[in-house]
Formats: sequence, structure tokens, C-alpha cells
Amino acid sequence: MEFQAVLLAAGKGSRMTDLVHGVPKPLLPVGNKPMMWYSIKLMEKAGIEDIILVALESTLKDIHKMLVENFPKMNFDLEGIEDDKDLGTADSLRRIADKIKTDAIVMSSDLVTDIDLQRVADVYRTYDASLTSFLAKVPEATESVPGLKTKTKPRHREFIGLDKTGQRIVYQSAEADLDENITLRKSVLKRFPHINLRTTLMDAHLYIIKKWVFDLLKDNSSISSIRGDLVPFLVKKQFSHGKSKKTIEHDDEQLQSIDDRSFVGEQKPTDISRYMVTDDLMDRAKIESIFGDDPPGSSGVRCHCFVIDENDDTICYRANTVSSYFEVNRQIHKHLPALTDTQDTFIPASVSVKGKRQIGPDCMIGEGATVGDMVTMKRSSIGRHCTIGDKVKIANSTIMDHVTIKDGCVVQGSIICDNAHINECCELKDCIVSSSQSIPEKSKYTNEVVHAEKMMQF
Repeated sequence: MEFQAVLLAAGKGSRMTDLVHGVPKPLLPVGNKPMMWYSIKLMEKAGIEDIILVALESTLKDIHKMLVENFPKMNFDLEGIEDDKDLGTADSLRRIADKIKTDAIVMSSDLVTDIDLQRVADVYRTYDASLTSFLAKVPEATESVPGLKTKTKPRHREFIGLDKTGQRIVYQSAEADLDENITLRKSVLKRFPHINLRTTLMDAHLYIIKKWVFDLLKDNSSISSIRGDLVPFLVKKQFSHGKSKKTIEHDDEQLQSIDDRSFVGEQKPTDISRYMVTDDLMDRAKIESIFGDDPPGSSGVRCHCFVIDENDDTICYRANTVSSYFEVNRQIHKHLPALTDTQDTFIPASVSVKGKRQIGPDCMIGEGATVGDMVTMKRSSIGRHCTIGDKVKIANSTIMDHVTIKDGCVVQGSIICDNAHINECCELKDCIVSSSQSIPEKSKYTNEVVHAEKMMQF
């Protein structure tokens, strides 16, 4: 592909803090593979060989090890972000903007999808878009979410307005950023009288972005998030008036005449048109093309999208919350062949299974695990080097690496984080057990997050 590739892996997991105490978010296991493995595999399948990867400095060593083990033929340029800085996704792009020489594919490391990137690129090329987003239907949770129950409903929905073609974004805002009403300018409604407002789509955090947008980010530090700031900003700019080359040149002369000291501690005034300057012949060609629905004098900004409709069998999950992480682990066994292009066995030869057992076809067991006698497993994934005792029952659960579950335990609808130790005859239902926790024998928990403070109270 003709694009540079950027993978964003600097997320701290702020909406899944109970899961990331022992493992960085990009390396959390999904189907016994590191979460970010799926995004990199997607790029590799598209023929991409070089990736700029942005991650927290504290995670670079572990991420580098994973990359060497899993993608030895690919080239990675690792950019570290200080752990004590609270930077958004657009802030991360700003950090590597000088490395961007062409248009770029930008992807989040928590995306699990088998989308053919050429389908997204086709929309981008067809409309000469400034930014093209990948939108997918929000997956429905099939089970209750483990952990503490809350009466407050999270406001994670996106309000996305599409034109009659379903491929141009004319409005986008996160629910959390809205008041009671949605306001659209008359000029937008006049130009797009038929707007389909969707609330069941999610921004999958996969974009193709023009090179000039990175230049814009370098000069505009107020844009912190791609989804929350950059996309709404560009969507609105579609309906502003563009400036001619002569006007831009005149403005530049005016700016040069102003003492730079006037802008100490502030951003210099910028206009989006100066980042998009092309020759007059190219401007006319875009306006008069069969795909050019922008009236003369428009800014030239175009925000388009590729949308998975209900009849499309493309897989798409974002593992950015406890709920979505739990759900993708429950469903991943059905999708691994499409995601990996291989027929990986769900129970490797290195797994030691003793005596009789009932292990459902929808279960996965990691390398080096040991499973005792008379064990029952349904709809669950067991991590690498876990030890499962005799007469243990596990259902609808995600067990991370190096976990020990002793004899007679029952684990249902739960997430057990790495290096946890569950002693004999415990019962856990819809719980999260944090990293390296030890649960006393015969303990019973329901809808709990079991961490160090909880164990001290016990």
C-alpha cells in the first residue's frame, strides 16, 4: 500500500484499570495472543512492512520482545511516551508528525478486526478524502459484565450523521460531549437535506489521514484526541469557506510582519487552508469531478467513512473496556481462522491434561498449561502456563497467564488476571481477580473486584 502505517499503543487502559495492574493494555491476552498482535497482523496481511509504533516508555521493552518473537520480518520504529503524561491519541500523532512523509493509516492497538484495508483505502481514494474512518456496528454483549455493578449507565455512544450515500460524515460527536440537543447549521441541512443520524455505530479507531493533517496537528496543540477532537474539527471544517492562494500568501505576509514575541506562550493564528494549498488546476479538477459534491469556494476538507452494514460478516471489536474485552475473549475462538489465516489448535501439544475432562469446543488453552482430573470447561480461555486442579469447573471466563486454580473451585463469568492464585474450593461468580492476588480457600465472591485492599479487609 502507498501509505505509511502508525499503530497507537500508548493507552493506559483507564476504563479497564482492574485488568492492567500486571500487564500493559496492548499486551493483555485476547485468545491467548497479545491484544496488539491483531492490529499488526492486519497490517501485515495488507502488505505493510514498516510501522511507526507509539507506546508508553515503561512498556517498550516488553513490546519489543513480543514484536521480535511474533513479527521478525517487519520493521518497527518505536516512539516512547512518558508514563506521567496524560496524552490523547492526537497528541501521540503530534509526537511523530515529523516522521510522516505521506498519507498514513492510523490504527489503535485495541482493535480486533479482519477488515480488508483495501476496502477502506478504496473509499479514501475515491473521494480524495482528508480523513476516512472505519465505522462498525457496536457489538452486543452476550453475557453480564464481571465486577462491581453500577447504576450509572456509561455514555459511550457516538452520534454520527451520514449523507444519503452513507459514506460522507456530516456530523459526529460523542454522547458525553453533548448537552440535551443536537444542533446543525442551516447551511449543512441545505446542502445535505437527508442526514441519517446513527447511534449504533462505533468509531473503530482505524483511519486513513492526509499528510497535511499531521502538519496541522503540529501547530494546534488544542487537538488532543482523534475521535473526540480531530474528527469533529475536520467534519465542521467541511462547511467553512476556503481561502485562495493569493489570500493565504497575503495573510502570510501579514503574519511575518508581526513580532513573533507577541505569541510567546500562545499558538500562532492558523487557517486550515494554508495546509491544503494545491495548484488552481487541481482545485478545479476536484470540484468538477463526478465525485465532487463540494460547491465552489468550499474549504476542500472531506470526511468520509467505510461502514460495515448488518449483512457484512466482517469482524470488529474494540477491547477498550472491561465489557468489550470480556466479550471479545468469549467470541474469539469463532474468529481466529479469519483473523490469523491459520488453523491454530485450541489445545496445543504442550498442554498437560490428566484423567477425565469435559472441555468444550469453544474453549482455548494456552501453551504449557496443566489441567487436572475431572475438570469441566465451557466457553472459556485459559492462559499460558496455568495450573488447573482436579474437579474444577470454569464457564464463561477469561483466565490470564500463570494463574493457579486449586482443586474443587468454581469460576463462572469472571476474569482472573495474571499470576493470581485461587485456593481450594473457592466460588467466584461475575468477578474480577486482580493481578498476583491470592484468594483464601473456601472463599465466595459474587460481582466483586478482588484486589489487594479487598484482601486486607478479608
